[in-house]
Amino acid sequence: MKKLLKITAAVTAALLILAVCAGCAVKVDPADITVAALKGPTGMGLAGLMQKSAAAELDDNYEISLYAAPTDIVGLVAGGKADIAAVPSNVAATLYKKTEGKVRLIAINTLGVLYLLTKDESIKSVKDLEGKTVVTSGQGATPEYVTDYILEKNGVKNCTLTYLGEHAEVVTQAVTGGADTVLLPEPFVSTLLSKNAGFRVAIDINEEWEKVSDAALSMGVLIASKDFCENNPEALKRFLKAYGESVSFVNEKPGEAAKVIAEYGIVSSEELAKNAIPNCNIVCITGSDMKTRIKPFLELLHEKNAASVGGQMPDEEFYYVGS
Repeated sequence: MKKLLKITAAVTAALLILAVCAGCAVKVDPADITVAALKGPTGMGLAGLMQKSAAAELDDNYEISLYAAPTDIVGLVAGGKADIAAVPSNVAATLYKKTEGKVRLIAINTLGVLYLLTKDESIKSVKDLEGKTVVTSGQGATPEYVTDYILEKNGVKNCTLTYLGEHAEVVTQAVTGGADTVLLPEPFVSTLLSKNAGFRVAIDINEEWEKVSDAALSMGVLIASKDFCENNPEALKRFLKAYGESVSFVNEKPGEAAKVIAEYGIVSSEELAKNAIPNCNIVCITGSDMKTRIKPFLELLHEKNAASVGGQMPDEEFYYVGS
């Protein structure tokens, strides 16, 4: 009996030591992380993370700032003032070249968000755009190359693309009668539809892209500085986990997410955010899957216009696939 008691006591003591050690193992040294993101779909996936960060529910301390244009973020990343940034995919490649390899691609966060809207009842497919005029924005950027590629693969040779400076201008032209057919990303699609100007969504560009290309239509990505990736691998791992959970929150609970998105100014209104979320293709694709999906897309952009990805394809160091 005494021997049994001694064994029991020893086992209990060992379990207590293990419990204490386990508690030590999960203790996290909080990192201070600066995140820069674009308003709109590229930043919408951050809504849940922003909410948890504000409530101090995450292990790390986040300083998240939102910007209206990619050019606002480029300077921050190039100047080393942002650890993580949400940017258009081609901007990520351009920054890799501009910073001489000081950024890493860590996730795809937005797939296709482009849609063709029209009042023309004859337009039901891409081939129906032959001889038509489409008003859009994004000349010299991903929307132009994606649209040209889809038109080319569908044999459409006589479609006039008229480019305006901003997506908001395209919406104004449509509402005021200056355009019958337009190409827009979310949330501007939902904005135009809310105006009840007689437009309908005729073509989902993401679906059309999948018909003619094996590459994922990766419109938005997350990048991180090389230094952050190398010096804070565990914090980066925690961020990607938290971001993945945030994306799930946005997609699975659009009503709740819309309130958060509007509260933080990612999109101008709750109703607009709620309507836009189902069409934004917000994702969190990381690791080797990310690389496999996006590399062919960047190659296509490079083929169409090398300057769109910084003049040359990023090398293997660009892709952060984790440890």
